[in-house]
Amino acid sequence: MNKIYYSLLILIISQFSFSQKQQNASVEKSLFGLQIGTLGAWTHNEFKISNEFSLRSEIGINFGMIGGSIHNGTTLISAPSFSLEPRWYYNLVERATKNKNTSKNSADFLTLGVTYFPNVNTQKYNITSQLTFIPKWGIKRTLGDHFTYEAGFGLGYVVFLDKNYTSNKNLIADLHLRLGYTF
Repeated sequence: MNKIYYSLLILIISQFSFSQKQQNASVEKSLFGLQIGTLGAWTHNEFKISNEFSLRSEIGINFGMIGGSIHNGTTLISAPSFSLEPRWYYNLVERATKNKNTSKNSADFLTLGVTYFPNVNTQKYNITSQLTFIPKWGIKRTLGDHFTYEAGFGLGYVVFLDKNYTSNKNLIADLHLRLGYTF
């Protein structure tokens, strides 16, 4: 009879522990960090909206290459960017119940990234001001206490804000691979 009581007690305690993990799975209240990627560097802040949602703001410098002809060669270009993106970390509870790391919002996410690129005029190139709207899927994971990595992909739309600039190429792809440090 004692074995049955002990078994029931262990079952109740384990169920309570399991439900606590589900209730405690939540995005961090506020995160600040730096990231570098293959085509830029960014600083970001992410703050909690609800247990699974956060709002990420980001300021960065983006790099690229233009040219490549025999006569002109290639030119490294850079442009600042300003982004806002609500993120839904949809598998936080699942990761927590499997005892996987959820610190620093380590989870898979869906987002709608909105990025503004202002005009950049130099002697070698001109970038017209534009807004991008890109729904993305991504993952974010933590390495150790402060290091993170992210990968994501999305297809979206670019709107050129200069009324004199016309383009029929408004579809845009976003593939991001980033390493970061979160404070």
